[in-house]
Amino acid sequence: MTDESVSLGLRRATEGIPPGTTAVLCVGNPLRGDDGFGGAVFEAVTGRTAAAVFNGAETPENALPALARLEPRLVIVVDAVVFAGAPGELALLEPEGMRMDGFDTHTASLSVVSEFMREACGARTLILGAQPACTDTGAEMTPAVKDAAGRAADMIADALPAD
Repeated sequence: MTDESVSLGLRRATEGIPPGTTAVLCVGNPLRGDDGFGGAVFEAVTGRTAAAVFNGAETPENALPALARLEPRLVIVVDAVVFAGAPGELALLEPEGMRMDGFDTHTASLSVVSEFMREACGARTLILGAQPACTDTGAEMTPAVKDAAGRAADMIADALPAD
């Protein structure tokens, strides 16, 4: 997927959604190299968007009740996701059809997060993912994924500008 198509997909997904009804949930473990993608996007996008932005880190399920109380119409989950792209490549994905692994500390399937949000408040969920290169414990984030975090933050800020 090209950055242009990801950016266009985000803009289309947010068209017609009233301000204040979109949320961003960043997911990942910064101690596992490229799995820190979500946290890097959180740092880069906070204050640049009208959307509520949450850092779910490695336990995104802890953020779900507060997120649901906002009653968003759209939730954008930001995470490192293996989708057979090049390291640092971004993709905008639907959670349906993703693996169902269970629901515990960061092995939670993103489709389970989506299902919770749909049942709790009727929100649609999209996943803004970056293809990781290395998620080894103690590894640094690779330059490709670090760059992808900046690009993803720019795309979110463009699609959901601050008031």
